[in-house]
Amino acid sequence: MIFFRMKRLDGCLYHLTGMRQIWTKSFFWVGGLGVLSVLLFVNGCQRQTEYRMPSGLTYQVWHRSPGGIPAASGATVKFRYIEKHGDSAYDGTGGRMPAYQALMPGLLMPYTPGETLRGARAGDSIAYVRRVDSLLAKGLFRALPPGWKRSDELSGSILVEKVFPFDPVHGDSILLADKLAEARQLLTKVSGEGQERMKKWLVAEGIPAAPDAGGVYMVIDESGSGTVVDSGMTVGVRYRIKTLAGKLINSNMDSSFHHPPALRVTIGRGMLPPVEDHVLRGLRRGSKLRVFVPRGAGMDAAAVVRVGAVPPDGLVWDLEIE
Repeated sequence: MIFFRMKRLDGCLYHLTGMRQIWTKSFFWVGGLGVLSVLLFVNGCQRQTEYRMPSGLTYQVWHRSPGGIPAASGATVKFRYIEKHGDSAYDGTGGRMPAYQALMPGLLMPYTPGETLRGARAGDSIAYVRRVDSLLAKGLFRALPPGWKRSDELSGSILVEKVFPFDPVHGDSILLADKLAEARQLLTKVSGEGQERMKKWLVAEGIPAAPDAGGVYMVIDESGSGTVVDSGMTVGVRYRIKTLAGKLINSNMDSSFHHPPALRVTIGRGMLPPVEDHVLRGLRRGSKLRVFVPRGAGMDAAAVVRVGAVPPDGLVWDLEIE
């Protein structure tokens, strides 16, 4: 009975597994585990169901309670998840927006976590396993990642937060409001962290720069002598984008990304990210500058919803105006 309850605890409340460690370290761990098992029974977590999809994906669902609206066709499910390869996190919503999966024909790819959500209710915990050899066979992996084996498995845990039924009256307005609220919360959290990381990084690199009103830092390495850049003007831009950790994201300053040597953009037309579009105004053609963008700076909630996430690190833009 004790081991049976431990198994139930691991599956039902994957996000509270630290509680098991607390009990096992306690002198009265048996009694504590018994009390916790009773609480889980009362809370309805003993209602466990196992499913197998035609794709071969198997998963288990722990229903927190029998109430709530089950996710039917046309609904959208809001959830958070983590997927691991061994003991290492491979994918998930940590530090990002929750995931929103529409249960519409053609939008649910076979052998993906979204398959587990049909019929789910708010509060459900879902555990699933995906085999690496099946991911390769189904084309979900193009190649075997370095250090992985075809016999490896990915183990995933999902927590369903909310179900949005199909609503012909309000359309997607309620769903969009929820996404915007989540985006604002995420921006509030990561923007403060991003500013602190940027300040420390600039000090460590010996770069004297102060933030503008939007929290973005800029250093002009060379002032140009051409015409002043303003809204509506078309200019050529050479760029290199790196993270603060030094990872190259994109560039047309060399041939590694096979881009034309200059990007032709019209200022004020949305052809550049808002931060870069803004900092170019007032500079002269021929200028060379570096722009340091902390994580979350220059983004609003609508932009986060469109992208689905906030960049995981601050960025450094090397820019040249032609």
